[in-house]
Amino acid sequence: MATLPRSRPNHHNQLLHPEHGLVVGFALDTATADRPIYLIKYHASGMPLHHGFNAGEWVGGAPAPGRRTFYPGEKADDANTGTLYAAMVKQFRAGMTHLNEQGYTPTVRGFVWMQGEADAKQKESAVSYAASLSRLRKRVADDMTCEADLPFVFDQVLPHDPPAARFTHRKEIREQMAACDSTSKKPEAMKNATMVSTDGFSLLPDTVHYDAAGQLKLGRAFAAAMNKLQPATPR
Repeated sequence: MATLPRSRPNHHNQLLHPEHGLVVGFALDTATADRPIYLIKYHASGMPLHHGFNAGEWVGGAPAPGRRTFYPGEKADDANTGTLYAAMVKQFRAGMTHLNEQGYTPTVRGFVWMQGEADAKQKESAVSYAASLSRLRKRVADDMTCEADLPFVFDQVLPHDPPAARFTHRKEIREQMAACDSTSKKPEAMKNATMVSTDGFSLLPDTVHYDAAGQLKLGRAFAAAMNKLQPATPR
């Protein structure tokens, strides 16, 4: 995940975790001399969004406290909020505080999300992924004090077909992701939201994760999608 606050003009760009090809690709195609950006990135490998998981274990049932997921809860003080979501928000706020302390006045310009493979392992999480993603965007906007229709870009996971055996509901989750795109004309479509198709992007031999070229290409595809959404917000 990355949030993209814009700093005051004429300051140097700052890029967190520059070794990550995705972030590099995104930064190369969004930052300019007169429009520097700051990326606040949070990463937890292979983790789920749906509340029915606790890390890699499916426990099902209603939302419950202490589960290691990105489940954002229904409101700010929801005791069932996933620990990863809480950590992501904490890191965002710390990053914003740091920028303010350095004399910048950042404005959050967008939200980039790259996740979903874990949710493809269970039917319930896969077929409800659109609802989960919509809840996530809403909670991010609330918790990070942004506009409700914050520009939102995400990828369609698991481009390789057939998928690894553990991703039993690849078809369903990819359909749910496509439905969330603002141009889908589906009931799940979200305003100012763009899904980036990753079909044809180069992968590692595990057929799940992107290789260096694939990461760079995805970062640039994210940037192109975000740049198109930016006119929807004031410069």
